[in-house]
Amino acid sequence: MADITKITVPDIGNFDEVDVIDILIKVGDEVNTEDALVTLESDKASMDIPSPASGKVEALHLKVGDKVKQGSLILSLAAISSDKPKKTNEVPEQSTVKSKRVEKTEPEASNKSPNHSCEVLVLGSGPGGYTAAFRAADLGKKVILVERYATIGGVCLNVGCIPSKALLQSSEHFAQARDHFDEHGIEAHDLKFDLSKMMGRKSDIVDSLTKGIDGLFAKNKVTRLEGIGKIIDNGKVEVNGEVYNTSKILLATGSEATPLPFLPFDEKQIISSTGALALEKVPEHLIVIGGGVIGLELGSVYKRLGSKVTVLEFQDVILPGMEIEVSKTMQKILKKQGMEFHLGHGVTEAEHKDGKVIIKAKNKKEEHVEFEGDVVLVSIGRRPFTEGLGLENVGKFIADFGEDIT
Repeated sequence: MADITKITVPDIGNFDEVDVIDILIKVGDEVNTEDALVTLESDKASMDIPSPASGKVEALHLKVGDKVKQGSLILSLAAISSDKPKKTNEVPEQSTVKSKRVEKTEPEASNKSPNHSCEVLVLGSGPGGYTAAFRAADLGKKVILVERYATIGGVCLNVGCIPSKALLQSSEHFAQARDHFDEHGIEAHDLKFDLSKMMGRKSDIVDSLTKGIDGLFAKNKVTRLEGIGKIIDNGKVEVNGEVYNTSKILLATGSEATPLPFLPFDEKQIISSTGALALEKVPEHLIVIGGGVIGLELGSVYKRLGSKVTVLEFQDVILPGMEIEVSKTMQKILKKQGMEFHLGHGVTEAEHKDGKVIIKAKNKKEEHVEFEGDVVLVSIGRRPFTEGLGLENVGKFIADFGEDIT
């Protein structure tokens, strides 16, 4: 009897339950390590769960529409007999939920020798880009996706929602043990944490999810190119010095952190959300400029780990744009945890002095005040990422069609 391995949902961060929206294999399929098994969806992103082992699918233990969490059983995998030839280059059959796929006559796209023409060319591989690329392929289109970074998934999976939730979960466990275990009669003396291990767990979660998505490119017959894509003319995109012709161009390049003009990011003392997810030590005093979701989320991580956290917000409330009761309630919760708030404060300038950063601001009374910290998180919002896209050329060829774009 073949050895049976039970495959479960891995650690996917701080999500209680997520939905099963697609099953990518069926009973009897042979899968290799890192082959995508199922697609899960949270309120933040969709994610494909890769197989941690090779084998033959003996049984499925979930279906589309189920809600699962870490540890939920996905399938039973039987070891393949060593004397049986192993399939290496064969694309797995599509599961029944994929039966509506439009068959294509073009040869399967190769990442090594891509054809220089396609029907849809996608710039950006975040949740918007890769899902659109796969959907276009489902509809029978020949698709190329261009991503400037080595990993798929964009901001959300790499340096956004997913890693933030992972650190939130780790820091919450530590804070619960430190502050509340004694209420349950549990003594935890000399409690410590290892920030490098927390960061390592966060990176492992990100790596698992991005690899799962990466493995779907060949299966969906989408060519992936690593490089910078620049629009140079109508239906022409330059990637790494080569020109690709396409009928449609989809911009899905996402966003980037907005800096203050007098406080550029160095990702060491003046950090964006990306830098906050990779600090090597917990700051003694973290100053957060901006009381929005990102600043409060990351500020709460380091507050739980021992930082003094001061939030400077230009508006009179945190979480501006949300219902006022939500803002007030959240501020009460975070103040109770020890975060300090200065509302109605506009930051005017900054100065580096003796290894510290001096933030100068003006309050509602037009008084000048200063705050000294060792790390400053600038979280005043995000802006579209457009650098190097060649958007200056878009208006040129739209105008060629006789349209007034002024």
